[in-house]
Amino acid sequence: MAMTSTKIIRDFIDANIKEFDRTLLETKSEYIGKLDNKNTDIVALPSGEEVVVGYVDIGITGTDRSKPQIRVFMDKTREAYQYAKDNQKRFFLLTIFSKENAMAKNIVNYDPHDYILAIETNIDNETSRRDLRSMFDYLDSYIAKGKESNFVRCANGCHQSGIYQAAFIKIRENGVDKPDTLINYITYFDSRPYMNSITDVVSVEQKTEDDVYNRIVFGAPGTGKSHRLELDSKCFGNNVERVTFHPSYSYANFVGTYKPTMTRNDLDWLTDDEKKKVIAILQDKSKTAQEKYDLLYDKFKGEGLTRLPILLGIYTDEVFKTKKVDGTDTDNTVERNHGKAIRPYLNLQPGNGGKEISYEYVPGPFMRIYTQAINHPEEKYLLLIEEINRANVAAVFGDVFQLLDRKSGVSEYPIATSEDIKVFLMNNLECLKGKRIDEFSDEESRLYQEMRIPNNMFIWATMNSADQGVFPMDTAFKRRWEFEYIGVDDEAKEVEKYIIPIGDKEHRRYVKWNDLRERINDILSSDDCKVNEDKLLGPFFISKSMLESACEKEDRFIKAFESKVIMYLFEDAMKMRPANIFKGHKGKMIFSEICKTFEEKGEGLFGISDIEYIEKEGQE
Repeated sequence: MAMTSTKIIRDFIDANIKEFDRTLLETKSEYIGKLDNKNTDIVALPSGEEVVVGYVDIGITGTDRSKPQIRVFMDKTREAYQYAKDNQKRFFLLTIFSKENAMAKNIVNYDPHDYILAIETNIDNETSRRDLRSMFDYLDSYIAKGKESNFVRCANGCHQSGIYQAAFIKIRENGVDKPDTLINYITYFDSRPYMNSITDVVSVEQKTEDDVYNRIVFGAPGTGKSHRLELDSKCFGNNVERVTFHPSYSYANFVGTYKPTMTRNDLDWLTDDEKKKVIAILQDKSKTAQEKYDLLYDKFKGEGLTRLPILLGIYTDEVFKTKKVDGTDTDNTVERNHGKAIRPYLNLQPGNGGKEISYEYVPGPFMRIYTQAINHPEEKYLLLIEEINRANVAAVFGDVFQLLDRKSGVSEYPIATSEDIKVFLMNNLECLKGKRIDEFSDEESRLYQEMRIPNNMFIWATMNSADQGVFPMDTAFKRRWEFEYIGVDDEAKEVEKYIIPIGDKEHRRYVKWNDLRERINDILSSDDCKVNEDKLLGPFFISKSMLESACEKEDRFIKAFESKVIMYLFEDAMKMRPANIFKGHKGKMIFSEICKTFEEKGEGLFGISDIEYIEKEGQE
């Protein structure tokens, strides 16, 4: 019988950390009978301090999945936790993977048996089981990056386990026990999770109320909207689907629709090339029945010649001569009639060389992430929409719009599934596959008949209200989202170090990008221009990669500045009053001439005369 997590850890301590006396529950009178010692120890440290150590055993469910659940039952730890809390003792809650490696599917960069997992969370009200799979996945991705892995903390936001955080402690390497990290952890870490507010506990129920399910991040161009969502989406791991809206984007693209697809060749279902050749000859309309028989005679001579007339009888009414194995003639009337009798029950129309078109339901990003979220309720999934208002959102969302009203993350009002979506769900929801409709449970019938966004599915988006060609959002749509504004200078510190070249080669100067950006914004927001904040220049209006190479590829950068900053000001922000921003330009107010002025005067194009110049070698 395989050992439990509790026994594995206890045996490791007994064998490697003899200075930890974990026998107090049996030997010290004040503890005898106080706690059930099945999954609890009170350990005396060399310092004389006594700490409470609880153990929780690993269980595995969903072994048929690509990522089985790795579960623990937290309610079994309550007694030890409460004792530590009442007596103000440090409390440690430990577990370790105790199952066969085959049950650790898709953990590829380490052996989970080599790490003790110390769970660090307030469990005052904890009564449920928790799936730790996302924590083990976090460590897998962490180690894949080549980082130091003797001690790895899986912090809040890096997992979806429903607890606050945990620490992976390496106890074995290449089969050799390594107790030092565990000794240091228990000796020095002030583990008193009961001191944390209960609101710090990231239970599934609390997160469904606190998380932002429908979120739109907006701000001026270049403020880092996409970057912020990219960072925030890290906690979803690979469970992210991205889509960019554009003016011709539609409901069919977003949710799904029937689309023409090329059908397979009629013979593709045959894996045996010899059988494909036989069928091809039988379907060949250029040959007589006799020619077909003669071509196939040698093939069937060793496999049963009586079958060949039956096959030909299926395909043709022509009369043909047949032979025995020894080459003598034989009558084929009976077999040929058998073939003719079978013919009405078969589809004998040959394919058109794989060129036939059929229509199949093709899901869009919404339907793909929806089915994944339903199939894996223990994991979080994110649909990330870039430039949400560049499409007509009312048309794109269609009836899905109603699902955006959510309570604790779940849609309050369902929508009925269409017939094409029902077929798709039957083939893609794990709980419905292979079942007849009359075999569905009540919950499965609900999933089949109606749609509700589940509480593990998030929809986040970026929006730039200042862009040309954007579609307005109506109030009803807006109120179903939580809007998060990024100010034009909120991320300015991220570009503070970047220096850029300006002016012609003979009089080349260097200034801080952020200084020039702020001065241009001052002009745009002045009484002369009166430009709203959402049309000002954000810190990342020019990308970081371009800023980083600005002083190495100076001419290239100046051209990029013209095509990005000057073009934006000329064609968008100051389209109607370009002279008010390009104050240093004296010629025709056309784009090419304005660019020439910038190449000659640099900041002088904007009428700026007092910006601080930087020595090129001073760039970090």
